Amino acid sequence: MNNNSVRIGVVGVGYWGPNIIRNLTNMEEVQLAGVCDLSKDALNRVKMQYPDIPLFNSFDDMIKHTKPEGVVIVTPATTHSMLARQALECGIDVLVEKPLATTYDDALMLTQISKDNNRVLMVGHTFLYSEYVRTLKKIIAKGEIGKILHIYSERLALGQIRTDVDVLWNLGPHDISICNYLIGSTPTEVAAWGFNVLNPVMPKADIVVGKLVYPQGITVYLHFSWLDPQKVRKMIILGTEKMIVYDDTNPTAPVVIHDKNAIIGPEGKILMRNRDKNIIPITLPEPLGVELRHFIHCVQTRQNPVTDGTHGSEINAVLESLSFSMKNGGTPTKVHLRDL
Repeated sequence: MNNNSVRIGVVGVGYWGPNIIRNLTNMEEVQLAGVCDLSKDALNRVKMQYPDIPLFNSFDDMIKHTKPEGVVIVTPATTHSMLARQALECGIDVLVEKPLATTYDDALMLTQISKDNNRVLMVGHTFLYSEYVRTLKKIIAKGEIGKILHIYSERLALGQIRTDVDVLWNLGPHDISICNYLIGSTPTEVAAWGFNVLNPVMPKADIVVGKLVYPQGITVYLHFSWLDPQKVRKMIILGTEKMIVYDDTNPTAPVVIHDKNAIIGPEGKILMRNRDKNIIPITLPEPLGVELRHFIHCVQTRQNPVTDGTHGSEINAVLESLSFSMKNGGTPTKVHLRDL
C-alpha cells in the first residue's frame, strides 16, 4: 500500500466476492477499506484469511466507518440497483457485478445518477477484459475473416443454480456483451425460449435458447444451461472468408482461425473451401484482475469505463426483451433503446 492508494470496499463475499478480495489485496495501489456481508459465516471466512481487513454486517456501517472512494458490489442481482444507487448518491464510485440491474429502467436510472453525481459506474462484464476476447476483436477488425455472417455461442455447466435470477440473466450478460463488442452494435430484435427442466413449477428457466438479430443483418444463436454434464464456453464466428472457434476452456488453443468457408457459385452451386487452421497463441492475465485494475484507473483518472452504465443498460434492454419473448412463447421482440 502507498500514500496514494485508493480506498475500496467490497459488498458481498459469497461465491464471487472472495475472488475480488484476492485480487484487490494483491494490488499495491489499493487499500481494502472494508468488507460487508449479511452472513456471519461469510465474514468469518474472510477474517480467517485476512485478519486485518475491517468487517461489517451492514453497508451503511461500512460506508460510515471506512469512507471508501469506491465499492465493488458482489451481491445477488436483485440488490444491485438499490446498493449501487445508495453508493452513487453518497459520492462513491461503483463497480457492480453483472447484471447492472434487473430492469432496463433501473439500469438507466443508475446511469443517470452516476452522470448527475460525476461518479464512475462500471459493470462487471469480465469477458470484455479477457485477452481472448480482445484478440477476437482485433482479428475481426483487421478483416481477416471477412464480414461476420453468424455467431453461435454456448455457455453450459452443471450449476451454479441461482434463485435470484434465471439462467438467462445469470449467464446471458456474458455472451450478449461479447457479441455487442465484437459486432459493434446492439441487436434490434430478439427471440427466446426457456425451459424449467429441473423443477417444472419453478418460475425461473434453467435452460434458455435465444436468437439475436443485429442491424447489419448478423444473426446470433445463444444456448445457456445450468444442467449440462460438461463445462462449455464456446463461440463459433462464421465470416465470409474464414471462421473462428473461441473456446474459453481450452488454454492451449483458445482462439483458432479456420481457413474454411462456403459460397454460392455459378448456377447456385455451393462451393466449399477447406484449408489449414491457425491456432493463435495468447497469454491470458486473469480477466478479473484486468477488470479491477481498469476500475481503479477510472477512479483515479475519472476516465469513463469500457463497460460503463450505458453499456450495462444496453445489455439490460436486450435481456428484458429476451425475457418478454420467452414469456410469450418465443415471439420476436424489438429491442428499444432510450437516450438519457
